[in-house]
Amino acid sequence: RLPGKMRHWMLWSLLITAITTTVMGLVTAMPAFLLLRFIGGAASAFVLVLASTLILERLSALHRSDLAAWHFAGVGAGIVLSALLIELLHALHFGWRSMWLGGGAISLLAVLIVISVMPAGTPTRPIFRGAHALDRSAPLMPLIVELHV
Repeated sequence: RLPGKMRHWMLWSLLITAITTTVMGLVTAMPAFLLLRFIGGAASAFVLVLASTLILERLSALHRSDLAAWHFAGVGAGIVLSALLIELLHALHFGWRSMWLGGGAISLLAVLIVISVMPAGTPTRPIFRGAHALDRSAPLMPLIVELHV
């Protein structure tokens, strides 16, 4: 068991993953590449396990386990988006350094978004009762309600 809050471990791991991705565009030595990819890979493994635990527990508490597939679809969506970014940068004749820096910049931005939307506590009282319960404290709730998601 990890000491401290699981949310903090997940967010720090996410930040480490983004930082190591960004720094890949700044180094040229193979040992540095290998070390950065190892650290980034270990941190991203923590993110996958911890985020899955946090999200699945929250969905279960809200009686919305039916939404679990959306969490796991995020991994595939991230792969597709990163491939599209690399293809775009390649088409614009950017080099490999710019590709790492671009991917890292987007990753750092994504970390800030995750920090702002990820609730700190346990689920609060749902807005609705039953199968369609929504968490009133979620930062994106006004948008979700507006879009009728």
